Amino acid sequence: MAVKFRNSLLGFNKDDVLKYVFSVKETETQNEQKLRSLESQTTTLSAQLEEAQSSLSDLKADNAILAQKVADFESREAEITRLSESIGKLYLVAKANAKTIINAAKENVEISKAAVNKNIETADVTTESLSDIEKELLITAEKFTAELEAIKQKLSDTKTKITDNDEVIEQKESVLDTLMESVNV
Repeated sequence: MAVKFRNSLLGFNKDDVLKYVFSVKETETQNEQKLRSLESQTTTLSAQLEEAQSSLSDLKADNAILAQKVADFESREAEITRLSESIGKLYLVAKANAKTIINAAKENVEISKAAVNKNIETADVTTESLSDIEKELLITAEKFTAELEAIKQKLSDTKTKITDNDEVIEQKESVLDTLMESVNV
């Protein structure tokens, strides 16, 4: 900083020199305050960075867990699809068997009228049961797809939301297991 001091009888003007010294001292004080403020901010930001890195690590671990659960759900979806196809085939077989029984009953009306009525009733109950199972499977598949999309969306939420969703997923797994057991019976 270039400063010009006025000259006086015994050298530089004392007031000019004092003003300059006070100005330099004030600038130094301000710079020290700025330095302390920046050091404080650096400490705060370092702590926040460590906390954010820790949270990121936790979220990555949670993400890996949820990715495994998504894979599990996807494998179960394939199983539900396979079961739906099997039930559809069973339905068609039952329907074809019912037609065969009806045609055979027409040939022997007098002899097998009672047996035909019983078989028709059984076929109707079977058809109704298969229709109910088919409807339940379609509803379950739709629910499963909706839940899967909700899980994907919630991956970006906070750790608390992820934990809550984990509990919901476990409940849905229980419902799915119960349904799987009822279908396997």
